[in-house]
Amino acid sequence: MKISTQILLGSIAIALVSAAGAQTDPGPAKPGQSTAAGSYMTSSGAAPSVSDNSRLAALIPEGMTSQTVCQAFKSLQLCAATLHAAQNLNIPFTDLKRKVSQGEGLSAAIHTLKPDADANAEARRAKSQAMSDFSAGG
Repeated sequence: MKISTQILLGSIAIALVSAAGAQTDPGPAKPGQSTAAGSYMTSSGAAPSVSDNSRLAALIPEGMTSQTVCQAFKSLQLCAATLHAAQNLNIPFTDLKRKVSQGEGLSAAIHTLKPDADANAEARRAKSQAMSDFSAGG
């Protein structure tokens, strides 16, 4: 059964708002600060909870809402991966979003905006982080 994107966005928005008070992750990186691949991962023995989605809330750029951040993406997973890639590589999310939402692959968009990065590895890393967000969130 296919659930509409609007319903999924609404569900994520509710989860993000609910989790905001229980946020325990380090939040967005400061300019020039690196984020390790596991910096948003829960410990291996921890049971997933709704508050794990607070890591996505921490990635939403200032001035954007959870409702607007994923508009124009083909899937929520792609939106989450783009959020992670922008954060990991210190690329403006709006620039990366524009390229990816217009049909450019995530790795190609990363390569265009940050040519010195290993675009394929960074896209895999961001997609893995996004998958973790959704599997941890339910």
